[in-house]
Amino acid sequence: MKRKTPPMPQSTDASPNRVSVHRTDAASVSIPIDETVDGWEEVSTNRMGSEQVAATEFYDERTATFDSSKSQVRLPIESLKDIGGYEILSELGRGGMGVVYKAFQQGLNRTVALKMVLAGAHASPDQLKRFLTEARAVAHLQHPNIVQVFDIGENGGLPFFSLEFVDGRPLSEKLANQPQPPREAAQMVQTLATTMNYAHQHGILHRDLKPANILLTSSGIPKIADFGLAKHVDEADSPNGTRTGTIMGTASYMSPEQALGDNRLIGPATDQYALGAILYEMLTGRPPFVAARRDDVYMQVLRDDPLSLRQLEKHIPIDLETICLKSLQKEIDHRYPSCKEFADDLGRYLRGEPIVARPVGGLERAWRWCKRNPTVAVLSATAVSLLLAIAVGSTWSAALLSAANNDLKIKTQLANDNASEAVRRSDRMKEYIQDVIKNLLTIDTFDNPRMRDYVKNALNQMLPVLEEIVNELPETEQAAPTLASGLSLMAKGLQEQGKVREAASKLEKLVAFGERRLELKGNSDAVRVNLSKFLKELAMIQLESNRNFARHVDLLQRAEALAQDAVDHPRKSPDDGKGLLEFYQARGQLADVKNRLATAHYRNGDPTKAREFFEASNRLYQEILEAIPSGKAFEPKSENPLTDSQKQEFPSKTKSFINTNNLALAMVFYRTGEVTRAQKILAQVVNVTKKLHDDDPSLPSKAMQYVGYVGLQSEVLAQSTDPKSVLENLVEAANIADRFYKQDEQSAEKRRRAALAFYRVGQWCEKVGDEKGIEYRQRCLELRRVAASLDESNDRKQLDLMLANAALGDELGTLAIADKYRAYPLLDNEMRVDIARALCRLSSHCDAARADKLRSESLAILRDAMHNGYKDEVFLRSELDLSLIRKMEEFDLLFRSSN
Repeated sequence: MKRKTPPMPQSTDASPNRVSVHRTDAASVSIPIDETVDGWEEVSTNRMGSEQVAATEFYDERTATFDSSKSQVRLPIESLKDIGGYEILSELGRGGMGVVYKAFQQGLNRTVALKMVLAGAHASPDQLKRFLTEARAVAHLQHPNIVQVFDIGENGGLPFFSLEFVDGRPLSEKLANQPQPPREAAQMVQTLATTMNYAHQHGILHRDLKPANILLTSSGIPKIADFGLAKHVDEADSPNGTRTGTIMGTASYMSPEQALGDNRLIGPATDQYALGAILYEMLTGRPPFVAARRDDVYMQVLRDDPLSLRQLEKHIPIDLETICLKSLQKEIDHRYPSCKEFADDLGRYLRGEPIVARPVGGLERAWRWCKRNPTVAVLSATAVSLLLAIAVGSTWSAALLSAANNDLKIKTQLANDNASEAVRRSDRMKEYIQDVIKNLLTIDTFDNPRMRDYVKNALNQMLPVLEEIVNELPETEQAAPTLASGLSLMAKGLQEQGKVREAASKLEKLVAFGERRLELKGNSDAVRVNLSKFLKELAMIQLESNRNFARHVDLLQRAEALAQDAVDHPRKSPDDGKGLLEFYQARGQLADVKNRLATAHYRNGDPTKAREFFEASNRLYQEILEAIPSGKAFEPKSENPLTDSQKQEFPSKTKSFINTNNLALAMVFYRTGEVTRAQKILAQVVNVTKKLHDDDPSLPSKAMQYVGYVGLQSEVLAQSTDPKSVLENLVEAANIADRFYKQDEQSAEKRRRAALAFYRVGQWCEKVGDEKGIEYRQRCLELRRVAASLDESNDRKQLDLMLANAALGDELGTLAIADKYRAYPLLDNEMRVDIARALCRLSSHCDAARADKLRSESLAILRDAMHNGYKDEVFLRSELDLSLIRKMEEFDLLFRSSN
């Protein structure tokens, strides 16, 4: 894995107005960028880095707003001959806000592009803000197909930045309204889609992709320019910035969500749509929508489907047309899930493999048109009859189309009949898919990895059909719960493979679905409990996909409130005859959410608060357990007795949950000083799980459960008088984890557990002076490098890699990650403690002076954590990674000052 260069300190420049930035190519310099994240012992998050700044160009129309634009002041080149070490040579282009000059950088003897605010000294604060936003937006991005920023400075109080000079022409000049060879077009857009996927992974949206903003080098390499409308993926438009009602972008390449002016809907799919429009133009010689007036283009974008590409150019391969039209779908959910999938499908076409996209059929096109144009659809007898003829497919309805074209009443009735038939057909399809998904839910891919592809492929085939039924035939909304089950199952599979961003997007979808159901079903018990589950699952995975501990807790608190409301105010829905939801499921969900909140407090360094939530969770489970012997359904007023299977199922499940809670409580007991009690519980659990593993040594779930509990036991035995015995158990557990990971190297969860087991062995080897520990630390590092490289946006995996680097004395690798996360604006206590651990571990590999500095930094970070509410003194006094700073006099002062 290629190691990133660590952030360097900011350098100074001869110009007092210049902010310079370090660059890995030594040409100039770089700006550190921050993002946000969250986690606990083994959960992960988001990426960022000290990447290079990126750059732009200006050409035609950029922004249309409902406000009149202000006049601009054109600055003569003569007044700008020399700007802070740059000699202006000529003007390259200008747009609505900026001007780009060709310039010569005298100090480094190179030609650059120099960008300045077009309005000069008359620039408004908003113009200056947007200008600087461009440089900051692409400061994350260092990619061969993105124009790079070299330097940022000021001249007479006005900002400028220099960027890579591209010695070619824009793609718009190359196209000149002429179709390009299909393979060449596909290759070009595949490159652009891959590049934009990189930008999206680093949190940046372009929002103005078009041929004029694609620059071609003299050798034909495309480079994306002009990030002047860029924004962060998770950034809400500020009250003073772009508002709903402001249309951002260029009309012919603008997505429907942009044309609506609703910036809340704009995301990675918006850039994908623009790339689809570029592909359309490359293949046909014209954009998807053209008109004399810009407003007419907006209406076409919102209302009409683009013409078939093969109507304009018959030689275009049908697979390439299908890919292009999928990226141009009006509905965001009907496009590719990301630019990566878009690029992948283009790659399949180029290799002659079957593509994923499927053509939209006549019924679907007609139905979508009617949804977008409901008034016209109702009033148009021809449209109604056409929809009927296509849907029913009978010669009788086709004859009605030609014979009764003026009888609107008859045709409306026929349309209703057709809709009923469509509902019946969708119900049959829904029932079939329900059966398939029900069977898929019984497959545990962790224990049966060979079934992983089968489950994934089945879901990929079924869910789009189910989504069509739910979205386009709302009469069959009973299909929605099945869709939710499928999406949840898919998210689980994606997470198990380490694809947390994709999993998070599925869960975001589920939460939105649950909120819609809440309105539709009137706050029924089932809907409240299900939405609570979706929020809880999103909260857990969000720790990896976008580390933000405050949001994590907020999502859990929302889930808690819904479950608590279902417990306190039960409302039966028509299909809730037995009342199980009011008592069992509502209380079970509330207990689970309280368990997760307890874990959040535990991870954030407050074991006392964690204990409160764990005990509250246990009380709820105990209520369920005590209600079962009554023999009646759990709703007290219900007259429906429990079945024999329910009488057996509910107690066993509930006892299992209580046991899991008690195990978590054991760790809390340890952290709150009840060491003997914790050791006794964990010894019992380890013995039980070892027996379960020994009874079926081929089952991964039982094996990994045992491995995990041995690891937890080693924590409460940190001061053991027999450390060699602890180490023997850890080595056995690590070997078991390694064996199961090697059988299923695609499993991110097995990789994580094996790496953690190796890490713990390395810690204890060092404790007892066993030199074999280096082998285990090296194995841990190898696995964590794989995990981090496969998911660079996952902060938990990056922090784990930092600890593995530190254990082997890799100062460069450790500090690159530690410095990056120390700059996080949303740094949480778990992250602080991990960084302190890493610096302390690293100090054991340094000379005395360097070691003292690192240990002092480690203490300072822990002091900051305690200032921010970290209270877990037991962990700090027992964690093996912190053993070296515990020998320092300043260590005990941490706790005196906090008390």
